Amino acid sequence: MEDLRCDRADCVDLTNAELGDVIVLQLCDYIRNSTKLRSLKLVRNKISDEIFPHLMEACTESRLTSLNLGQNLLTDKALDILAKCELK
Repeated sequence: MEDLRCDRADCVDLTNAELGDVIVLQLCDYIRNSTKLRSLKLVRNKISDEIFPHLMEACTESRLTSLNLGQNLLTDKALDILAKCELK
């Protein structure tokens, strides 16, 4: 987590951290403002459709090139949101 606070990490793996929507919403600011982050793994973090638009907005405004959201609580509604995203 020190790497996150200091923006030193280009790849962050938070698999199985069970962050949930509240923490992921806070993580959005980091994603948006990081100058180094390129790859983010958020597998099995209980991310729901409710927070997904905020996460996608942060990702499209960031320098991310890879995002893994496997095994979360996302439904087809998230796919509709993803289809509307404009990636850089």
